Amino acid sequence: MTNYESWNDLKVDNYMNDGGHYRYRRYSVFRYDGSQKNLIERPGEPHYQYKKFNVLNGGIKRYFEPIKAEIQSSLVFVKIISLCINAFEEISTRTKDWHIEAHQFRIMTNAQDFGFPTPEGIHRDGVTYAFIMLVSRKNIIGGESHLYDNQKRHFFSYFLENSLDCTFLDDAKLMHSVSAIQPSKDAQEGYRDTLVITFTEL
Repeated sequence: MTNYESWNDLKVDNYMNDGGHYRYRRYSVFRYDGSQKNLIERPGEPHYQYKKFNVLNGGIKRYFEPIKAEIQSSLVFVKIISLCINAFEEISTRTKDWHIEAHQFRIMTNAQDFGFPTPEGIHRDGVTYAFIMLVSRKNIIGGESHLYDNQKRHFFSYFLENSLDCTFLDDAKLMHSVSAIQPSKDAQEGYRDTLVITFTEL
């Protein structure tokens, strides 16, 4: 992740059951060996969520183009994963193995169509922890993040406004959503780019 240009080379998500073509992504899976402090890519592994976690697109194996090798090996990407693991292990006070899924997302919007960062609505991801980082917002309004308890009672809202703004989520204790985006005044189109990395304890 030496620059943000790699978000210009994401591929359209063809698994959208709402018929939308507003989401672009790349996706890679890793295994982190806590005893060896080793991060290993698992090429070709699909993205799968149970329907109870993703009512829109869950229940099937979804295959996406991987995150490019130069991004995976970049110092920023490696440091983000290391930061997250250190933070999560500080909470539990013990070393773990982790199943890690990394997503590059671009949500597009134009004068005719909204873009939906979380088209499944209020949800959890079915993981242990999640890290969400804003890469860029261009010519948009909306995209407000909302947090809920396990009964879907809203208790906090915020914006990721500036590049590198980020959120750490305890997925077992929180549900979340992000409001739709649309072009800002006088803009014909815009987008919201994020890096999302989820960590599942093994």
